[in-house]
Amino acid sequence: MLASFEDIVSAEIFKDILKDNGILFTDDSALDDGSMQVVFGGNLVVCKVFVSSNDFEKANELLTEFLESNTQFEDFFDENAIDGGN
Repeated sequence: MLASFEDIVSAEIFKDILKDNGILFTDDSALDDGSMQVVFGGNLVVCKVFVSSNDFEKANELLTEFLESNTQFEDFFDENAIDGGN
């Protein structure tokens, strides 16, 4: 497992980054029943991303870059839900 994400938007963007870099991956969406998992520490996980051990180092570099530049989409959605998107 390379990463787990708390919001689906970040997960989808990161999966696109992996695709753009030719890194094959799988996620747990095929097993998804629409529920979230609560993991140690109380965090919610909506998506886990898995890559081959051969691609792990490069994928981990991409993940680090993504997380350092990532906007927290949960805050954006929460704010828009409160004010109706205005």
